[in-house]
Amino acid sequence: MGHSVYTETAVERQLLLSIARGNEQAFRNFYENFVPYVTKVVHKYKREGMMAVEDHVQEVFSAVWKYRANLNRVENIHFYLFTITKNKVLDFEKNQARNRNLRLDEAYAAWFSQEPSVALDYQYILRMYRESIASLPPRQKKVFQLRYEAGLSGHEVGRLMGITHFTVKNLHRMAKEKLMKNLLARLN
Repeated sequence: MGHSVYTETAVERQLLLSIARGNEQAFRNFYENFVPYVTKVVHKYKREGMMAVEDHVQEVFSAVWKYRANLNRVENIHFYLFTITKNKVLDFEKNQARNRNLRLDEAYAAWFSQEPSVALDYQYILRMYRESIASLPPRQKKVFQLRYEAGLSGHEVGRLMGITHFTVKNLHRMAKEKLMKNLLARLN
């Protein structure tokens, strides 16, 4: 059985161009046509306890309207909507975790306090982790901490540090490699 490839129709292309020019009726038509698809994608990525599906769907369509000037560059509506929807749902989840403001070591320390031997193992691993982070070159250390401890995306880290997303990816990769090598050497 062959793969089905989505191809945008001339009508869809015109609809996107009309929205890009600010046509509200075109946007309403777009919303009505694509709300089932966006809802399906939200359900795929939504976790229990997150905000209502309808709220996520509204966030997606608000973003489409807000950035409508970019719609003339969209080549595949479904892929575009899929990407926005997935990112909105996952960003919400990440922000929820950040808002809880639980530091990893505090959360685990409370959990491990029930079992002293596990707590000692955890403290040892946490110390190795912190020492390994401290041994990284300054830019790698900053990228790693912003990505994992502050929960920022690669693009957010790049903006904050004044470097490109690709530089962030490279620094992040090098930091992970050095950390793994350092931690494995310490465990052996």
